Amino acid sequence: MICHQDEDTARRMYAKRGYVPDGSGVWYKDRRCVQYETVCTVDDDLILHLSKALRG
Repeated sequence: MICHQDEDTARRMYAKRGYVPDGSGVWYKDRRCVQYETVCTVDDDLILHLSKALRG
C-alpha cells in the first residue's frame, strides 16, 4: 500500500495508544469495501475504523 508519510506516522501513534482495527474492514463513502469488487480512491472518504478497550 502506498501512503503518505503523515498517514504512516498517524498509524504508529494510534497503535502505541492501544487502538486496533474494529474488524469491520475498510469503508469507502459509507459502504464496506468488498475485495475484488469495490473500486475506491485513497482519499478522505476511505476509512478504517479503530477501537480501544476502555479502563473501568
